[in-house]
Amino acid sequence: MTPARKYALPAGLILLAFLFPLINGALGVNLMIPVIVVAVYVMLALGLNIVVGFAGLLDLGFVAFYALGAYVVGWFASTHFKEVSFSLFSALPAQGVGGRELPGIHVSFWLLLIGAGAFAALWARTLCSPSSSSPST
Repeated sequence: MTPARKYALPAGLILLAFLFPLINGALGVNLMIPVIVVAVYVMLALGLNIVVGFAGLLDLGFVAFYALGAYVVGWFASTHFKEVSFSLFSALPAQGVGGRELPGIHVSFWLLLIGAGAFAALWARTLCSPSSSSPST
């Protein structure tokens, strides 16, 4: 199999994924939400494939760290904290309906993606590192 043929399908699928929002808007089929849900499950399946396939372990603990990252995004991209009004590079307008400021903490998704990954990695490192007080054998 030639290298061009080997990489043609993955490159085409990646290009289709980047163009999907434009195609979805042009056709008016409104499939973004189902595609996002499918992408979430694909990421979880890839994580399980890495753990089982490469490490040879059946461990579903990585889903807990995935959930920790999801909670970070949920907290910092919603109106959960109504007492605070904070926006950092958010796609939401600074002024809501009627010219009032939107309540809650609104941070850019891309910053939250990095922060959620760092938070999950911190907890994974903290919980999964070997304890220094364990007895030596």
